[in-house]
Amino acid sequence: MKVLQWKYKEGFIISFGLLLTGFAIEYISSGTKIKLSWPFNIYFGIVFISLLVFINYYVRGRQIVKWFSCKYASVSVISTFSLLVLLIGFIPQNDNHLFTVAGRLGLDRLTTSWPFIIILIYFLFVLGLVILRKLTPLKRKNTGFLLNHTGLWIIVFAAGLGNGDLQRLVMKTKEDKTVGHAFDRNSRIYEMPLALKLIK
Repeated sequence: MKVLQWKYKEGFIISFGLLLTGFAIEYISSGTKIKLSWPFNIYFGIVFISLLVFINYYVRGRQIVKWFSCKYASVSVISTFSLLVLLIGFIPQNDNHLFTVAGRLGLDRLTTSWPFIIILIYFLFVLGLVILRKLTPLKRKNTGFLLNHTGLWIIVFAAGLGNGDLQRLVMKTKEDKTVGHAFDRNSRIYEMPLALKLIK
């Protein structure tokens, strides 16, 4: 079997290729939201984890699988994912669906956009294979590595699957008035399990 000689160059080509594909889908679909909410997010999570375990135990000897669990794939996808996270911090995420290039590319709603979802899945795929590779066979010297990377994987995985059930509401408060309800973007009223009073 021929050994893959892919390194950082190929890693970044794959990562940025997936990113550009995501932006292209986002632009063509005119901002169609991707939301996996309960219980479909759980089904997706079970299938995704099962796929990782299957690949690790039954096709881990293939060179392409070995490459996906090496540092070249890891560094490239982490860099690309970090770039998207930075964009979330710098670009207001107001979900206005503006008829601009930025709006059509989903830059104002990145966490529910195609590029973010695609890179997130790729990130979890690569990191998952890295964890499973270090897990079998289990060695004491890998304990710190496994705890660190598994914790990161669980946090990103849970945040990604839970994003579809996230709901943003606004509570409009006035001085010396107690408010116990909130509004969504369509001005629908929701009774809250708490009340706020703006004293000053």
